[in-house]
Parts: sequence; C-alpha cells; structure tokens
Amino acid sequence: MIGIMASVFDHFDYRAFLRDWYQEAKAASRSVSYRWIAARIGYASPGFFTQILQGKANLSLNIAEGFADLAGLKGREREYFLTLVVWSQAK
Repeated sequence: MIGIMASVFDHFDYRAFLRDWYQEAKAASRSVSYRWIAARIGYASPGFFTQILQGKANLSLNIAEGFADLAGLKGREREYFLTLVVWSQAK
C-alpha cells in the first residue's frame, strides 16, 4: 500500500487520480513500476496500466478494488474512487 498526498476527492476521473497516484508513488519509491503494480493488483500485463491511463481499457470492479487497496484508500475515499470507476463506464 502506498498512499498519496493528493486527495481522490480532487478528481472527477479515476484515470487522472491513478496518473497522479502513480507519479507520487514513483517519486516516493524507485521500486514502483507498471510491472510492480501488475504484480500487486493481480493482472498479467504491465502494459495494462498504460491502457487504463490512455482510456483504451476499463477496470473491472475487482481490479479497481485492488487499486484502492494499493493506494491506501479507505472509507469514503475508497467508495468515491469505486464510484468514479463505475460511473465512467456507465452508458
């Protein structure tokens, strides 16, 4: 789990939040990489994170929960992040 200083509540797009979180996590720890994230979240391809950030792939709720755990989101922050994910995929 790597928490960030920026608040998830400052974002209306979960991809923007993940981008900010990644930049801060990478600055805090040299071990953070797309491969590191993939191993902790439970998806096979490190490139999947790039696809998410570019809007070429969506998150399943299960994977979104993994990101919430990794980012240290709890309570209302976690609920808000998961709502952003679901909302972004609504038709």
